[in-house]
Amino acid sequence: MRKMIIFSDGGLGNRLNSLIGGLIAADKLGCTPVICWPVNNWCGCSFEDLFVLNLEIIDKGINDIFLDDDRIYLTHDNRIGKILTNIFDHSLESLNLIHGLSQDIVYYHNKIPSYFLEDDIIKQLKTFKIVSNILLPAKSFCKQHNVGRGTKGVHLRKTDHGRQIDSNQMFETIQIDRKSGYFICSDDKATEDTFNKLKNVLVYPKTSYVEKLIDGSWTTKIKDSEGRMFPYNVDRSKQSVIEAFVDLLILSRTNIIIRNKSSFLGWAKIYALVTDLDSFSQ
Repeated sequence: MRKMIIFSDGGLGNRLNSLIGGLIAADKLGCTPVICWPVNNWCGCSFEDLFVLNLEIIDKGINDIFLDDDRIYLTHDNRIGKILTNIFDHSLESLNLIHGLSQDIVYYHNKIPSYFLEDDIIKQLKTFKIVSNILLPAKSFCKQHNVGRGTKGVHLRKTDHGRQIDSNQMFETIQIDRKSGYFICSDDKATEDTFNKLKNVLVYPKTSYVEKLIDGSWTTKIKDSEGRMFPYNVDRSKQSVIEAFVDLLILSRTNIIIRNKSSFLGWAKIYALVTDLDSFSQ
């Protein structure tokens, strides 16, 4: 059976988008999925640090994966600048064309294609179980603090794609709305510390946050380990990703009241589609 190499790169949300989209595509095309999950400054966690899934897992960068001209590339982006012979944009038409070919496939997309159904997403989501040192703290926090749909959830992103929400206005809103309980999560410690002073706010206590890869602002241009240039000056350690995932799972149990373009928030909403976190127990 031919293989589909699912290239999952970037931050946690982008990786999960590529992972679940790739698993759906592999299922539709009858391919054996191989998960490529490079450990780098975008995500310092290996796949095994987060999930349990009985599939082949490899740790290779984009320059290693996008090398073989004999492969088919189903991708949204060609960041290595190499001319690829068998390259397809993401679409149902591309899937139909690829179905009749025989080569191994590289799948890469930092979003879940809109033509995949919600039922397909949930089906694949339930196949990879969350390691206990992430799932249990999330469940314990929710139980201890009675976190549920009656809790208003807010994600305040402040680093690479930050400043999407006016934190001062949000703070004033929560001060006024004293009858409601809130769960606040952020990739910035100072932001969480500020909101945690309010009596009706819950914050999961973390020990590690996103840091800057080099001196400068969060939008200072950097060159990553693959030689790619990005205006996102971030370095996410293993522990910061683990604790952020706990935040994400807690957020998924709340009534999320703020919307932004963050893939982190997007994945909290996807996990919210599954009613019980026990579904992800090993």
